[in-house]
Amino acid sequence: MFELIILFLTILFLVASGVSYYRRGLEKFTYAFFFIGIYVAALIEPRRFFPAFTFLLIGNFVGLACHEYSHYFISRIWMDSNDLRVNLKNMSTEFDSPYSAPTWGIRIIAGVPYVLMLILAGTYYIVYGYPNFSLTSINSFISVGVVAFLMGLGIGVSPSDILGILFPSKFQEFAENNTEKNPMSAWNILKSSLRENGNL
Repeated sequence: MFELIILFLTILFLVASGVSYYRRGLEKFTYAFFFIGIYVAALIEPRRFFPAFTFLLIGNFVGLACHEYSHYFISRIWMDSNDLRVNLKNMSTEFDSPYSAPTWGIRIIAGVPYVLMLILAGTYYIVYGYPNFSLTSINSFISVGVVAFLMGLGIGVSPSDILGILFPSKFQEFAENNTEKNPMSAWNILKSSLRENGNL
């Protein structure tokens, strides 16, 4: 029963972290909810917490960075490097000239992290099978890091990425008018675009 309560609280705080990210971006509340969720999870087995948490943090950060750099490197097909910036503080890729890419190119730019995530997750499964989360060996801790990496790379779908995939011309407007990606602004544009197309 104790472990179920801990699991419930952990999921609750991690979901709150995700909601905070979509509403506010990577700021103090997002980080606070995330860290509280992890520390609550540590109550189940404190001795295993530190290495698992370390691998989780490193894996997730590297995954988030690779997510943004995958946008960056695909964008270089159409845009000059002077018109692109990766902002690792906000985990965003900023475009000065989004109209340099065709709308189908915007779809590729927005979708590439998810394609990479599926390819890497499939390769990991074929080579190693299901991840081992027993936290009893170095391989199990590495599994935590790998899954955290894959989550950072592809599972954390941002509103601006969905906007780019579904409505690339709207994304171009958004990117030109927002020097820093604001998840809430992208979410509002996405909702209005879905309404205009009769999907909401």
